[in-house]
Amino acid sequence: RDRGVQFAAASGRQWGSIDTVFEPIKDRIFYLSDNGAYVGCSTRNLELFTIDRDLVMDLVRDIRAEGLTVMVSGPDVVYLDECDDEFYNWLVDGYKFRVKQVEDVTKVDDRFIKVSAYRKTDVEPATKGLREKYGDKIAVGVDIKDGFVATHGWTEKSEYSCFDFCEKMQNIGIKTLICTDISKDGAMKGTNHELYKELSEKFDMQITASGGVSSLDDVKKLAKLNLYGAIIGKAYYTKAISIKDAIEVAK
Repeated sequence: RDRGVQFAAASGRQWGSIDTVFEPIKDRIFYLSDNGAYVGCSTRNLELFTIDRDLVMDLVRDIRAEGLTVMVSGPDVVYLDECDDEFYNWLVDGYKFRVKQVEDVTKVDDRFIKVSAYRKTDVEPATKGLREKYGDKIAVGVDIKDGFVATHGWTEKSEYSCFDFCEKMQNIGIKTLICTDISKDGAMKGTNHELYKELSEKFDMQITASGGVSSLDDVKKLAKLNLYGAIIGKAYYTKAISIKDAIEVAK
């Protein structure tokens, strides 16, 4: 902060969980929690992106129909209406979530920012119906390290090659992939054109390139690969690329 740089913790977790992790400095940072739906600072909400209530009710109904546990997140608390002590304790003691057990999540009077589905085992067959119904609205993110899927905050490589993983996603009906080459992310040294070229040729999915997009030349090359899109991060904040110019060269 002495150098004029603000720190923001971005996570799919609830802001209260992030608050616990960063307890010593929690009053000095920003939160982008619940996958970006909640933006805040020092327990103050600065921006909130809510989900239409009718859509939430549809999702709850469909998740329940598949036999999955459903959670609905408000700005400050997660609502849960199933009595599963193991899962509840995992959320509260493990993730430090603020959880409220209610009789029926559809009766909760609150603004909703996220809907989550949980199942401990057999996730793939249990979510088949949801994938079929919402397939064109689901985007799967895959982080790639040395050709393999990266896990545990990018620190470990799984047994899946990125191509095996993408093939599996396509086979189960996923339409959209966000692929990040973590060796390039934030480095400002150009993106992995060869990787995205191969992905675009192998798979019939909407692929978004992420990681290393640092110049308009990168954008031009990616546009020629017929990708669905590209994510520009650091290059935008450092003013190496303007969004207006990027849109123009991508046409």
